[in-house]
Amino acid sequence: MNLRYKLVLAGVSCLIIWKLLGYSSRQTGPDLAVLEKEADKVSAVETSSSSSTAKEKVAIAVFYETLCPDSRGFFINQLLPTLERAPDIIDVTLVPYGKAVSMVDGNSYKFSCQHGPLECHGNRVHACATKYVLDQLTLVRYTTCMISDNVDPEDAGKRCARSLGIDWDPIVACSRKEEGIQLLAKMGEATHKLNPPVTFIPTIEVNKSLGYQASLLKRLLEELCTRFKVVPEPCKGISTVAFHRL
Repeated sequence: MNLRYKLVLAGVSCLIIWKLLGYSSRQTGPDLAVLEKEADKVSAVETSSSSSTAKEKVAIAVFYETLCPDSRGFFINQLLPTLERAPDIIDVTLVPYGKAVSMVDGNSYKFSCQHGPLECHGNRVHACATKYVLDQLTLVRYTTCMISDNVDPEDAGKRCARSLGIDWDPIVACSRKEEGIQLLAKMGEATHKLNPPVTFIPTIEVNKSLGYQASLLKRLLEELCTRFKVVPEPCKGISTVAFHRL
């Protein structure tokens, strides 16, 4: 609570004490309705203070594919280090699909992926991970671990799950069944809704905007820090005034 609100609280407290003394001098009991009203004022001040200091967040969505070298570099060098430094000010959505193509197959789908069938398999594993790994920092650590060596998607998924204490069974079961196919199809729908359409993978969306892609891909934290009205703690010491966008 800052000094302004401390002073307000002190003033309200003095007013309550003054009213109590006034009532006592007339040998009458305190008016409970008055006291409750003053207490409500104090509560309102505290609530206002809490709301004013609530953390502002940026929302980012990462559109990628699992065998893409540029996607791998972004996860390793930008996304994971940024989220580990600033986990409380960023909401991350992962969209593993990239430049794939979805084809309706009865009540299901078939996919054609830029780097072949193994990538489609890897994309399904990642899509299932987004459903079953609920903590976003753990999810990004997991997907970064997998994408670092994703040539065998199930081996990478199992190995990385074991190293991070993640339950691999529901993820692999999802990736082998219709559940994984439907999840990947939804990733495709989200990707195809982007305007303008993706021309480079990975593509990073920030607060529903697709601007400044070069800066986001090379200096993610610095670019995100320019989006805050009040500089959050993880951004302190990072110069955004002189930041030259790529």
